[in-house]
Amino acid sequence: MTITKTNYLDYLKCPEFAWLEKHKPNAVDTTPSGYGQKLIRDGYEVEAYAQGLFPDGEISETFFTKDNHPSQNCLFQPTFITEDDIEARLDILQMNADGTYDIFEVKSSTSIKQNNDQDYIRDVSFQRIVLEKCGIDVAAVHIIYLNDDYIREAELDIEKLFITEDVTDEVNNILGNVRVEIGEAQAWFQKDTIDESQCACCFQTRSNHCDAFTYFNGEKEKTSVYNIPRIGKNKLRLLLDDNSMDMTDVPDGFEISDKQQLHVQAAKSGKPLIDREGIQRLLSVYEYPLYFLDYETYQTAVPRIEGMSPHTHIPFQVSIHVLKESGEIEHAEYLGEELSQPRGLAEFLVDTVGEKGSIVVWNESFEKGRNTEMGELFAEHADFFRDMNDRIVDLQDVFKTAYIHPDACGSSSLKKVLPALLPEVTYDRLAIQDGTMAMERWEDLVTNNLPEDEVAQRRKDLLAYCELDTLAMVKIYQHLQNEVLI
Repeated sequence: MTITKTNYLDYLKCPEFAWLEKHKPNAVDTTPSGYGQKLIRDGYEVEAYAQGLFPDGEISETFFTKDNHPSQNCLFQPTFITEDDIEARLDILQMNADGTYDIFEVKSSTSIKQNNDQDYIRDVSFQRIVLEKCGIDVAAVHIIYLNDDYIREAELDIEKLFITEDVTDEVNNILGNVRVEIGEAQAWFQKDTIDESQCACCFQTRSNHCDAFTYFNGEKEKTSVYNIPRIGKNKLRLLLDDNSMDMTDVPDGFEISDKQQLHVQAAKSGKPLIDREGIQRLLSVYEYPLYFLDYETYQTAVPRIEGMSPHTHIPFQVSIHVLKESGEIEHAEYLGEELSQPRGLAEFLVDTVGEKGSIVVWNESFEKGRNTEMGELFAEHADFFRDMNDRIVDLQDVFKTAYIHPDACGSSSLKKVLPALLPEVTYDRLAIQDGTMAMERWEDLVTNNLPEDEVAQRRKDLLAYCELDTLAMVKIYQHLQNEVLI
């Protein structure tokens, strides 16, 4: 049975999921999410540009073994298979003058990651072991990643776009451990059956669950202990060992933070936990007229626009609902028509946002970040964007401490709070369901020559999605004022 690098890395994260993928590949739909698919596309694009650093390189379609070594100076995507069926496909392999080889692994991030989700050093260590098993003398191991400080000019400069870092010492430090892990993985994958009643992720926090979590562990209730915000692995293990699978099972006096305790209390009561004084205090600083604002942004690993850096968020759309003290509501919106710096959007904001009134957002760090970037891009409007940031208030804050709904799954995100409070206000009927889809539809709109009727429909869909984001905030604010604070 062939073991690939992906199999090995999946084994380290969740052995049961890795086994399922190998033995029952159709048991679970592991199709990446929209955002996951975007990351995959970004990876391919970054790798293609990185190949430009090696002008003598050529694509390899050969499977190399202990008895069949490459003779070319530089290969892209060469695959090596050991005698015991361990397989590795490298991004770039370069031969040195003395006959040794250097490994180059390309990553679309702006740093070398070493965490539970992505361990780049283990990734390249696996590759080195496979090559050495095939009799290849590896002199050095490198990781090529994006330079966060690079700012694109009119033409893309790939020499400045990338950073190449020698990680040979880091690889050497863990080679022994990785060899042991590979052996354990091989033995694990040889099993004909495993216990499928649970997987290792049952003891991991929500963000670390594998794609087959439900298959192994069953459906989670909205008030599952996994949905206690920021619950640590050790605390979670104590609860699970005590058979406390739901927040309603959490023992009285169990040591968690005050904010986490609020969610437990709401789950146990089965009703929203409402601190009216806290809500009033948070909303008391709101000054009319209220500008409910939301951006949609475009982001790519390799910057496509002059003045941008890798992974920069470029606002291409904004929706603003203006709520006046009289109760009157006005709506304004902007949608960019070309792949360029957001000057048009910035000038729309200057013309639309008055000098007084609070700017209401959901997750202020994101909108403030975009305002700061636009202020830096367009110096003539720097004061305006600083003033905008000074006036921003975050409606999400209410749902972090003062209004805890058991149906929000321990989250304060708009997409969780809205259906819990106002299920009649829904995204279900929209053609666009999330920000990643909006970004993809807009990119297609401005970079491809679409038929006129399709252009009109794309614009309509994009405007409807962003408009609902700000209308939802208005509805939630009005609900708080008219239904909660009465």
